[in-house]
Amino acid sequence: MAIYMVITWVPFHKIEEADKLMPRAPIPMSNIKKWLTFSTPDGKKGMKTYNIIYIEEGKVDEVQIKIMKLLTFFNEVEGYSYKIEPLLSGRDIQKISTLEP
Repeated sequence: MAIYMVITWVPFHKIEEADKLMPRAPIPMSNIKKWLTFSTPDGKKGMKTYNIIYIEEGKVDEVQIKIMKLLTFFNEVEGYSYKIEPLLSGRDIQKISTLEP
């Protein structure tokens, strides 16, 4: 299973504009095991949202394209930005540390 963390920022004065786009957004739900969302104010950058996305084994390529379509959909909101980071679970990190060179 693959895990991604997607972080988005929306300026405070543009949150309502982004919210109006949401019903039309191409939200990828197939091949996603779980999608958790958390938001917090981030100073002058606006509202920061963390999305933790668990993707089914063997479906990363397909879901990655769908996530990018979703993220670029909001590019029309001035000041909107995002960052994508692949994550490793604690179990996967343990696998790495036990591998021989």
